Amino acid sequence: MKTEWERLFAELQAVLQDCLRLPPDDPLKIIECCFIKSDQYWMKVKNQVSHFAFPSAGEEIHFFKHLKPAFTSEVEYYNLLYHVEIFKPVSTEDLRSFWLREHQRLDDFIREHEVFYRYYKNGGTDKDEQYFIRANSQPIRLPEAKVYDRDTNATTGYDHLITSILALEKFTAYVKEKLAALPG
Repeated sequence: MKTEWERLFAELQAVLQDCLRLPPDDPLKIIECCFIKSDQYWMKVKNQVSHFAFPSAGEEIHFFKHLKPAFTSEVEYYNLLYHVEIFKPVSTEDLRSFWLREHQRLDDFIREHEVFYRYYKNGGTDKDEQYFIRANSQPIRLPEAKVYDRDTNATTGYDHLITSILALEKFTAYVKEKLAALPG
């Protein structure tokens, strides 16, 4: 099954490239295409994994630590892009302040989840069974769960944090490009 999920992720990346080749005059259309495709591919995987019994703890950990966040971080990233495209101000001065605030998202996340962030970024593995095995993990509370994490059979208490890290890192690079492109 792992090979199938990796194949689906590679397929998703190709589909996203197709979306990114849409005419650049309508960025929302591009973002919507990427969001919809990311969500569709995650739903395929989610529907499989929610009823899947992993043959080993190692395979379950690998899925929830690496594969699931690869899919869901795309959903979250394009959701962030949609948000900024909808709410960004028009004036250059307001736009600079806006992008500077958006640039703080990753730093704010790191401050809020510092221990887990260090664990993940330093390649920690000693708590993987607690963090990434469904039976051992505290599920995230539904009011706080992202729309793609409402199925408790397809989530652990910590995989959503990796999703956010990956999405916010990619988003921060996007914001840096927007800041660099501003005049002055």
